[in-house]
Amino acid sequence: MKTEMKEDAHTEFKESFTNKIVKAAVAFSNESGGTIYVGIKDDGEIIGVDNQDVESNRIISSLLDNVRPSINGSFSLETVDMYGKDVIRVTISEGSNKPYYWKEKGLREGGVFLRNGPVNIPASEPLILKMIRESPGTPCESLPAREQDLTFDETRRIFESNNLPLKDENMVSIGMLDKGVYTNLAYMLSDQFPQGIKASVFNGNDKTSFQDRDEYSGSLLHQLEKAYEFIDKHNSRRARIEGVYRRDSRDYPEAAVREALINALVHRDYALNGDILIEMYSDRLSVSSMGGLNRGLSLDDLLLGMSSRRNEKLASVFVRLGLMETYGTGLPKIMGLYSDQPFRPKVEVSTNVFKITLPKTTDVRLSDDMLRTLLAMDDGPKSRSQLEEALGIPRMRMLEILKDLKSMSMVEEMGKGRSTVYKRIV
Repeated sequence: MKTEMKEDAHTEFKESFTNKIVKAAVAFSNESGGTIYVGIKDDGEIIGVDNQDVESNRIISSLLDNVRPSINGSFSLETVDMYGKDVIRVTISEGSNKPYYWKEKGLREGGVFLRNGPVNIPASEPLILKMIRESPGTPCESLPAREQDLTFDETRRIFESNNLPLKDENMVSIGMLDKGVYTNLAYMLSDQFPQGIKASVFNGNDKTSFQDRDEYSGSLLHQLEKAYEFIDKHNSRRARIEGVYRRDSRDYPEAAVREALINALVHRDYALNGDILIEMYSDRLSVSSMGGLNRGLSLDDLLLGMSSRRNEKLASVFVRLGLMETYGTGLPKIMGLYSDQPFRPKVEVSTNVFKITLPKTTDVRLSDDMLRTLLAMDDGPKSRSQLEEALGIPRMRMLEILKDLKSMSMVEEMGKGRSTVYKRIV
């Protein structure tokens, strides 16, 4: 006897139990749910199952052991009578923690399935990444990693150098392991992590010709070390004599470089493909990473020290290793390191990119009045009289200050006569 039902986007037949039932369960969980009938041939012929208790137990065990994230509580089994035959009906609900995948295949193409009519098809890599980005409520770092064959040689070395163990129980507490499955945080700290850093040094102030370049992948902690070493190699030292003392300085404050790299690694959006870019020119150093501002946060909020933690567990690892002091201090610290410089760091943000540019430091030292004048123009152009009144600086002195700042290309004069205003351009 044949059933009038047909296999379709929400219905699948299985003659008997097979582990391929996992593929259908994954596909239904990733879509809007569906039903698997065990005891019906592909052509609809009802043959039933001989021992429904044994078959039911095998189905339950297979689904619980092989579908990740767990669908425990999201499926049900019952035995139904169809023309005198016992058929097991497995009802799969749409999952709330997509993407679901076949554990042994991994979170990759060939392990994640979708339903296309009566067929279970493997999801493509770009589609899997899109599903991860759109997964509600669960941060990317806490989702199962699409790679599970991972090693942690570099991360373990760095942990042990800080007298911190990296055993399974530590990985669980950190968030690298969840119910025996490596998370994306573990992937980020593994030797196999592919998203890396591309570092370049250019001759001059554009990309006309390379002087040096390198690339790094693997553990983010390893990437941080190698990227800092690359910049340090090209971060020239200068000596200045003050009285009987020699004062050394660098093109870029070492602490500012460190903070810029840590900020890029910790706050990057790892659901987006793309490497961090380090670009060094004759007059500046820029660090660009994937991921704009978190929702509800403005650039002004960041500069004031507010923090929205895109990768909270990753940030906690950096704090534990002493790489970060606390949350929200990075950008204010960088700005503070340039407080006595005529040129300030620049932060640029788009929908998917965060970029910070550190200007090369100079031996030019501005007076307190010159620095106060520049700061007074932060919220827009000012007239000479507005600056005099706001800062309490006499007219002749203000004229001297503005003249010096213009000659140093730090201030631009706009307008004529009484409508003349001065705009900060550095």
